[in-house]
Amino acid sequence: MPFQVRSQPTLLMGIDFGTTQIRASIYAPDGTLVAAGKVATPTVRPDADSAHHEPEAVWAATLEVIRAALDGIAEPSHVRGIACASVGEAGLLIGAKGEELTPIIAWYDRRAIAECHDFVGRLGADALYGITGQPPEPILGIYKLLWLMARQPNLFARPAQWLNVADYLAFRLSGRIRAESSLACRTGVFDLHRRRWAMELLKQAGLRADLFPELEANGAPLGTVLQPVAASTGLPTSCVVAVGGHDQALSALVCSGLADGILSATLGTTEALLAAVTSPSRSAKLGRQGFCQGVLTTGRPRHYVLGGVFTAGASIEWFRQTILGGITHEPLIAAAAAIPIGSRGVCFRPQLALGSAPHPSPHANGSFWGLSMAADHGAMFRAILERSGL
Repeated sequence: MPFQVRSQPTLLMGIDFGTTQIRASIYAPDGTLVAAGKVATPTVRPDADSAHHEPEAVWAATLEVIRAALDGIAEPSHVRGIACASVGEAGLLIGAKGEELTPIIAWYDRRAIAECHDFVGRLGADALYGITGQPPEPILGIYKLLWLMARQPNLFARPAQWLNVADYLAFRLSGRIRAESSLACRTGVFDLHRRRWAMELLKQAGLRADLFPELEANGAPLGTVLQPVAASTGLPTSCVVAVGGHDQALSALVCSGLADGILSATLGTTEALLAAVTSPSRSAKLGRQGFCQGVLTTGRPRHYVLGGVFTAGASIEWFRQTILGGITHEPLIAAAAAIPIGSRGVCFRPQLALGSAPHPSPHANGSFWGLSMAADHGAMFRAILERSGL
């Protein structure tokens, strides 16, 4: 009888940096969820237009969720690979030695409205969209960088690089700095047609080309987990760290949402509708309506068009926490369930941060209307849910 080697089980871990939560999930190769951990995303909000995350607090939270997920499996050594996904526009500057030079500016931070207005005024919104596939929104990475450069020019007099959050977490796990196309699109200085950094835009912005890392394909191996990370979490040092990407694009990929003829919908903090296209479009009309474009590089370029509502799911937490003082979900859901379809005439517009396609605006605001004496908290919450379900 020939000698047989018994293969060890293979598990994969994904890290998801979201607006309200950081999650670690462990999956079997067939997509079965095996274990998970989550914590609240540590966030600082100095004022209505600004928000950031302290890098060390984010890293500590990431280690915590990794440990929590590993506690749910019998043998952590079976985790063979790990990759990170994140929200699209959150990022930070790091120095030549990997030190954090700035906080992680939140994706929805609107402090760079003036910088966006100035840059778009000089180059033109249609021209920018023709290169990048991004409507000129103040949340894009380039405008965050221009805001920083205007106030802390010393940061740009030294070697530094801009990392989106998923790329930053991959760096902390592996020690290697790389970027990828789906998050690069959300900087506003990525040439979507050539799939490289748009040097002409960087020159116009007065930004050095070396501010942005070398690009790798999604899923490419970066290295293995660093020994201190392994010691802190229980991950094996043999675990391969791979390139991740933009959460919305990756979620569409894994549910076949990037297949021809498929429109995928995801609802979290943001509601996103994503459709695959064969090639990027230079349509000025598409850009004026606020539709973003992007690309994943997974063996071949996978282009897509993305639209949605920035604060669809976020409206639920805003109402629960800010308006109702932190009431738990269960009684709130029960109150909404007792209200007939139509929410007693109450309607809700979920534009709590930026406008959404097809009517984008950095100055958009949310609102309730149709209010009456019958508009109790159940009717108002149902109005939010009904709008999120449209």
